[in-house]
Amino acid sequence: MEMSEEKDFFYTTTVDLSIARMYNSRKCKECHGKGYFAAYLPGDGVQFRKGITNHKTYTYCKCVTRNMKLYG
Repeated sequence: MEMSEEKDFFYTTTVDLSIARMYNSRKCKECHGKGYFAAYLPGDGVQFRKGITNHKTYTYCKCVTRNMKLYG
């Protein structure tokens, strides 16, 4: 594979919001008891522009990953 033929690497994870709500901590100050964060990423991956749709991604909060390890 030549250098000009490199493909971009995209790391994807599946976040199930019902699992986030099941393992969340109501007292968490980071996510305020939701168990997940929603982040918007630019469509082209570089910068936000008008007319280009943004990608909404979800990530688990630390309280969810900790409770999944404990009660798992």
